[in-house]
Amino acid sequence: MEIFLYLLSPFSFLYQFFFFLSQKFKKKYSLKPALVVSVGNLSVGGTGKTPMVLYLVDYFVKKYPQKKIIVLSRGYKAQLSRQGALLPLNPDPKLYGDEPSLIKSKFPGIFVVIGVNRYQSFRKFIPSEVQNSKETIVILDDGFQHIQIQRDFDIVLLDSNAPLGNGFTIPLGILREPATHLTRADIIIFTKMNDSNRKKVEAVKSKLFPLNQTIFDSKISFQKIPVEPNRPYVLVTGVGNPKDVLYTAKQVLNSERIQLRNFPDHHDFSEKDLDSLLGDKLDNNYETFSLVTTEKDWIKIAKFPKFLQSLKEKGLSFYVIQIGVQLEEESKFLSIIDRLVSTSEAKTDP
Repeated sequence: MEIFLYLLSPFSFLYQFFFFLSQKFKKKYSLKPALVVSVGNLSVGGTGKTPMVLYLVDYFVKKYPQKKIIVLSRGYKAQLSRQGALLPLNPDPKLYGDEPSLIKSKFPGIFVVIGVNRYQSFRKFIPSEVQNSKETIVILDDGFQHIQIQRDFDIVLLDSNAPLGNGFTIPLGILREPATHLTRADIIIFTKMNDSNRKKVEAVKSKLFPLNQTIFDSKISFQKIPVEPNRPYVLVTGVGNPKDVLYTAKQVLNSERIQLRNFPDHHDFSEKDLDSLLGDKLDNNYETFSLVTTEKDWIKIAKFPKFLQSLKEKGLSFYVIQIGVQLEEESKFLSIIDRLVSTSEAKTDP
C-alpha cells in the first residue's frame, strides 16, 4: 500500500499544483452590491450542500421578505449548464439539473440560475435592477472552489462520517484541495452528526484546529413517515452517499427491511430504469413492497406520468424522504448571518 501511495503521490502533487494555478490567475468577478454567501465543501461526494442551501433560502425568505434571493449554481449534468439558464416554474431536471430544480420547486418566488460560467449567467439572466440592488442576496451553491466570484462569506461543510477521508487530495483521496485551505472558510459545519461518528469528529477537530473559524455541528432532521406495518421497502436513489440515505431511510421508516437499489450520482432516470423497479423482487422474496426515495430523486422520477400511473394500478406506494438541517447552537449561527446582512447593508448605504 505504501508503494502504491508513493507512486501516485506525483499525481496528487500535480493536481494540487494545477488547482493552485487555475485559481491564482483566473480573473475575479464582483457581484456588488449584492451580498454573496458561498456554501461549499472540501471533498467529493455528498456533504449536505443542498439541504444547507435550502435552510439558508428558507431563513432569508422568512426573515428578510424585502430581499431578492438568488441561488447561483453550476447545474451539474444539466443540458443547459454550458449556455446557462434562469429556471422557470416547474423546471425539467434534465434541462436544469436536479438540485437547482428542487430548490426552485420548493421556493418558486426566488431566482435560480445555472451555468458553467456563473458570473456570465448572473449578468445575463438576472434583471439589472436586481443586480444593482443592495437588497439582493446571492447564495453561491458549491462555491468553495469557485473563487472567481468574490464572496462576502464562506460556509464549508464537512461530512461527519468522513470529514477528510484519508487526508489526501484527488486521486489519492476524496479531498478537492488540502485541508489547510479551510483557513479560507468563515464558518465550518460538520454535517450528519450522530452518536456513532461524534468521536471521529472530535478527533478531527483536535488535529485541524485551533483555526480562527467558527465551528458548528449539525444533524439531519426529518419527520417519520406513517407507514404500513411489516411492509418491506426498496430505496431508489442516485446520490453521492447512498449508505447515508439508507441510514436515514431506516430512521424515517422505523424499519430495517429496506433493500437499496442504487444508481450513479445525479443519475438521469429513464423509463426503462423505472419500469425495472416494478419487476423487482426483494432478496427475501416478498411479493409486495413499497418504494421510497429522496426529494432530489423524486423531482426527476415525478416527470414520468406513465410510471406513476403504473404504481397506482399496482397499488404500490412511493414515499419521499424530506430531510432538513438541525444546527446545534442555531441561534448563534443565525446571529452571525443576521450580522452579515446588517454589515452588508451598512457598507452599501450611500
